[in-house]
Amino acid sequence: MKAIKILTFILMVTAMYSIYQNMYSLILTNINLLSGSDSMKLNSSKTNILIIEMAERYIREIFKSTDLLDKQNVYGHKSPPANGQKTNSISINKNKIFNQNTNQNLEYNLFNYNFLIAPRLHKADLNYLFFNRGSGDVVISENGNYLFYKPTVTDQGLLSCYAFIDQKEVHNIINNLNSIYDFYRSAGFDEIYISFIPNTAAILQPQSYNQLLPLIQNNESLKMKVIDIYTPFKHFDTPGTLFRAGDSHWNNRGLQIWIDSVINNLKNESNRQDKKKGLGD
Repeated sequence: MKAIKILTFILMVTAMYSIYQNMYSLILTNINLLSGSDSMKLNSSKTNILIIEMAERYIREIFKSTDLLDKQNVYGHKSPPANGQKTNSISINKNKIFNQNTNQNLEYNLFNYNFLIAPRLHKADLNYLFFNRGSGDVVISENGNYLFYKPTVTDQGLLSCYAFIDQKEVHNIINNLNSIYDFYRSAGFDEIYISFIPNTAAILQPQSYNQLLPLIQNNESLKMKVIDIYTPFKHFDTPGTLFRAGDSHWNNRGLQIWIDSVINNLKNESNRQDKKKGLGD
């Protein structure tokens, strides 16, 4: 069997809003660098795969609209207005000027020095000792063994895995994901995968989980293929060993499960492309 060469672009969407606001222009810039062209051009002699990896907590915030498909950001010029609508010649993005994370960034830059770490640790110890609670943006798990990021375990909020989500919102997310799929298919990608990394609390403290990932991943209308990490994490014999105890991120074991899953999916994709192009055994 002659294997099809696969060129894979993995887009990892992180907690940095400045990154995800320009994620599509970033991936296309990388494509330009790889193809050696000043314009977007994929290598048609290879099977081009795009994998979008994202933490679960950002799904509802990012995919509530298709703002990320702004052609002006992608191509570097203003796209024609849709349906004959007129647009202003000057556009101001208030979110970039008045960043909601400014205070947090200032606090980090002004007070994150070694000589200040000890008193901050003592403050956290006192909070835990007298009030049995975490300090700042963390919440202690019910069994006392893990720290969760507070916005992911509140009763309300788009980042929370416990906040109620209705079918209308799920339908809107699916539609926007499908728009992203259509966009990149038209850009020349042979296949687009989505991979959501579950909130730590969704796995380790799932009693009130809103089932966001199953609602999206199992939706028959979703066009993207899914690299499912939620299911193997959920059914892992000791799921607590997949996450770091001191923050809300997966550890090397959890990461390795994702890497193995990506590799397996790419192998399967290669076999499908082989058969499609008549290169099978």
